[in-house]
Amino acid sequence: MQGQGLVHGGILAALLDSTLGQAVESLGVKVVTAELSVNYLRPVREGVLLARGFVVHAGRRLFHAAGEAWLEGERVAFAKGTFYRVDGG
Repeated sequence: MQGQGLVHGGILAALLDSTLGQAVESLGVKVVTAELSVNYLRPVREGVLLARGFVVHAGRRLFHAAGEAWLEGERVAFAKGTFYRVDGG
């Protein structure tokens, strides 16, 4: 929590980065984040966060993914990212 009693935006960004990266890696590749964009929709206080991600496009080297973070049924943030393949494929 940051000073105002809210979850810091960096925590949400890290959650979404991991979620999108795992969605891409579910295709059997290893990737690193090349670009990440997060849009925050509302302040987040205590509660259980749920994040979902999916692959938008899978290329040879670059993968695009998107996802959302939810807090108790309300969408609190969404993100899109580009991931670079590092496993040699």
